[in-house]
Amino acid sequence: MSNLELQPDTESNLQTLETEMILTRKEIEDFKKLSKEDHEKHKDEIFSKLKDLQSRLDQSIQEAIQTGEIENAKKLKKQLEKEVQELESLIEATVGPEPTNLDKVIFQEIRETEYINAYRLTTITDEIAEMLAEKKFRFQLDRLTHISDSVAERLSKHEGDLSLDGLTSISDVVAEHLSHHKGNLSLSGLETVSDIAAKHLAEYSGVLEIYGLISISDTATKYFGEYKGAKLLLSKTIQTQVGKNR
Repeated sequence: MSNLELQPDTESNLQTLETEMILTRKEIEDFKKLSKEDHEKHKDEIFSKLKDLQSRLDQSIQEAIQTGEIENAKKLKKQLEKEVQELESLIEATVGPEPTNLDKVIFQEIRETEYINAYRLTTITDEIAEMLAEKKFRFQLDRLTHISDSVAERLSKHEGDLSLDGLTSISDVVAEHLSHHKGNLSLSGLETVSDIAAKHLAEYSGVLEIYGLISISDTATKYFGEYKGAKLLLSKTIQTQVGKNR
């Protein structure tokens, strides 16, 4: 992005910002095509550009109040806010939300082999997931509302009881990784699962709890009816549905 200085003329300034928005939007589209690893590497750079534009638009709105161009400035600002929101959603879906200050403190505790506060984590990184997976403890990570594919892959190597009841949905890839976990697994926050996710979870070897399921397809019901693990614990409604298809 060019580092053009704001021009005295508000209309010219808004046109400059609109041009830069078009260029930045192209960068966002290119960013969406990157791998998950590259999302992590470049997210700060792309957010920085968006925040810079946002700041300059705020300044332009103040100037526009004096010149009657306020509607154009507000329109640009609204477009930019939408770009930021979409990008934040994309980042969260791929690499997860940003750690809170408390999460960072707990991360450091875990690095120092102190696990007592792991249950309070609201976010988790690949590094921390790998450290937890090395311990044969029971981990209740129920405050996590999202885990990335890479975190799931690391947690799949954990041997022991694992609870992820804060997840209300999971991707097919996450389901595949978690199906390889050794121990007992609780995913009772899940409200529904795709057919592919059900197929993977049906291959779990231990006790699997998914009490929160509200509805599943006939195909998913069939897969759960062929559950290969020690025990599958479902809500009464879903259990009845599964039983009819056995």
